Amino acid sequence: MLGSLNEILDKNIDKFLRQRELGYFSIKEKVFLYRELAYLIEGWVAIADSVLTIKHSTDKGSVKKICDNMYTSLNEGETLSHSMAGLPRYFNEGDTSIVKSGEESWEMTRVLKYLAEEYEFLAHIKSKYVWAMIYPSMLFAVAIGAVFLLFTQILPNIFELVTAFPNIKLPATTLFIKNMTDFLVNYTVEIIVGVVIVGFALWVFMSTQEGKRFVDQRIFNMPLIGKITKYYDMVKFMRYMKLLMSAGMSFLEVFTYLKDIMGNLSYKEMLDDIIAGINRWETIGSTLERYDDIINKDVIALLKVGEETASFEGALTNAIAMYTEEFNKILDGLSKVIEPILIVFMGGIVAMVALSVFGMIGSLLDGVQSGLIFFGSFGFL
Repeated sequence: MLGSLNEILDKNIDKFLRQRELGYFSIKEKVFLYRELAYLIEGWVAIADSVLTIKHSTDKGSVKKICDNMYTSLNEGETLSHSMAGLPRYFNEGDTSIVKSGEESWEMTRVLKYLAEEYEFLAHIKSKYVWAMIYPSMLFAVAIGAVFLLFTQILPNIFELVTAFPNIKLPATTLFIKNMTDFLVNYTVEIIVGVVIVGFALWVFMSTQEGKRFVDQRIFNMPLIGKITKYYDMVKFMRYMKLLMSAGMSFLEVFTYLKDIMGNLSYKEMLDDIIAGINRWETIGSTLERYDDIINKDVIALLKVGEETASFEGALTNAIAMYTEEFNKILDGLSKVIEPILIVFMGGIVAMVALSVFGMIGSLLDGVQSGLIFFGSFGFL
């Protein structure tokens, strides 16, 4: 166990250090590079000069580093695709192959614009998906934080009134809230330390293959979030498949590259099965039918028909259009679902606190009327 933990920590530290050394090349920066190259080449600027112009015009360290390497390679007589192939950290083999197809067909501008558009769209849906995951988490964290402050900073001052009159009988709701308040106040440090330890343990668990598989499977089964995740992965899978197919790759090459692109382990296992099926001369559709838990049945049907009629890319385009629209609709309606749930949650907490406080006040007033407070405060009862 300790060896596995050290291995996970070393892996993440190495990744962090390598990231700092080489610079992070985001999808947004990749879109910028492709689009600028397309515009400059369209204006009859030589490719090497275009790369040098981008290097001097950008303030992004990673883009400067990439352009510097590419410019050196281009000046040595290499093609743009060969220069990109020498930077596998920044450009996958799909990018390189698509650019190479543009060089061979003399349609470099069109190919670069296509790459920019595809990556821009993928970046757009990724940002929407990430926000869809972060938004409810932020709202829930704020709600929990507000409740914690209420129970540790405000309610203890109110319940001090009760300690002065030990003979007052409190309602069950008030006793429950008071006991919870006492627990949170007395064990604040222990609770915070426990949360940190649990958070670290979850991070370590999710860094393992078993942890990733567990999380991926549970997310798909979650209400609403599971559907959003399923549609996001499905659209991403199909868009990247189309992007790689446009480079003239075989199905075997496309699905092999997709394994490195798709982060979800369920998809990686499906892609392994598809590749094995292709090697056994099985159809893609027959393999996909075994994974209708992560790929919708109508998408499988469309792709299967496209495969049988030799119009796979057209079927893929139709499926992408259909589920991209559906994905956007679900995301747009997310806040309409999440916010009422949190309002009900916070409203329930506030209602319980209000009932406990008013119950305490009612008990104090009853004590005044019966004389309990007066005698009790002097120790006669």
